Amino acid sequence: MSDSFSGYDLETGILQRVRRWRDALPFLVLPLALRVAGSPLYVGLCLLAVLITRVILAGAEPAASGPIAALAYAFSDPLVGSSGLRSLVVVLGLLVDFRWVAQTGAEDLLRLLAVVVIWGWPAVTLARAGACYAAGREQTFLQNAAVALGRLPWIGSIAALPVVAVLGLALVMLVAGALERLGRVGLWLSELAGLLALPLVILLGLLAAGAFVAVPLAWAAMAVEKRSDAIDSLSRGYEYLYRRPVQLVLYSLCGYGLMMIVYLIAVAVSSAGLGLAVAAAQVGAGGGSGPVWWQALIGHLPLAVAAAAIWGLTGAIYLLMRQSANQQEIEDIAVSPVDLREAEMPTLQTGTSEAPRS
Repeated sequence: MSDSFSGYDLETGILQRVRRWRDALPFLVLPLALRVAGSPLYVGLCLLAVLITRVILAGAEPAASGPIAALAYAFSDPLVGSSGLRSLVVVLGLLVDFRWVAQTGAEDLLRLLAVVVIWGWPAVTLARAGACYAAGREQTFLQNAAVALGRLPWIGSIAALPVVAVLGLALVMLVAGALERLGRVGLWLSELAGLLALPLVILLGLLAAGAFVAVPLAWAAMAVEKRSDAIDSLSRGYEYLYRRPVQLVLYSLCGYGLMMIVYLIAVAVSSAGLGLAVAAAQVGAGGGSGPVWWQALIGHLPLAVAAAAIWGLTGAIYLLMRQSANQQEIEDIAVSPVDLREAEMPTLQTGTSEAPRS
């Protein structure tokens, strides 16, 4: 006890200051989220959603140039690995060029809405599971599914809020365009209104284009955070997108590479298993085709595995973005019943006590 304190040594190296390698290289937590792709329960949940989505997209118009056509193309040949990559390129191109909106019919929009509704609960369940695996705070399938099911109303409101905001801003543009019906004076008024509404046009683009990234991040926020607040979750999604776009792209590229590895393994396993099973069944049946449901289930298994990996990685990427933007620890996830309990304000006694009689 004779040693005297000489102050902190601030010149230590980075390897002595970090606790673990992931503090220096945060993206090392991403492979941990891939454990959801090896769980039969999580993959089975995604497989059910994939099959329902296939039924919904069965009547999609192949010639349409919209997200429905891209999704239908991705589901058309589930065992071909290159189709998923080509469809991803198509979807990314459509997100950059929004002119397909004018060509999308009401039927396609209803199909897209149905797909969002079908994937809401599985996506949040997988995002929460991937985040818990990445943070080292594992939860069971039933625990993650129960949390996601309890927050299902807010999940739907997260997807609806950008649509409502975009429609509200589009109404202003509708009024500006309707002024042209007033003749020559209306034409000048329309141009003036369009000039004044120029900031709203930029805001409309930010909301519409960013929704395709902000909504999945907001679903992950709803799965991870203690507060069941749709506006707070959606604001986190937009904040991480526009405040940290470079980091988000880098983490997404890492996640996409990991997903493709898992997807190709699933394609190889499914192709080998399905081919050998069909060959054996044909020999046993004397030339028959064998059970037809093999193709429906095993054929779509790679897509289910890829979907599980994507949403699990989304939860892990959300934790990394939250740490970068808000300096919040990765391990900060509400998992215990006390953490998940809604905050209650204290109540005051309203009853009046009778004064003692003398």
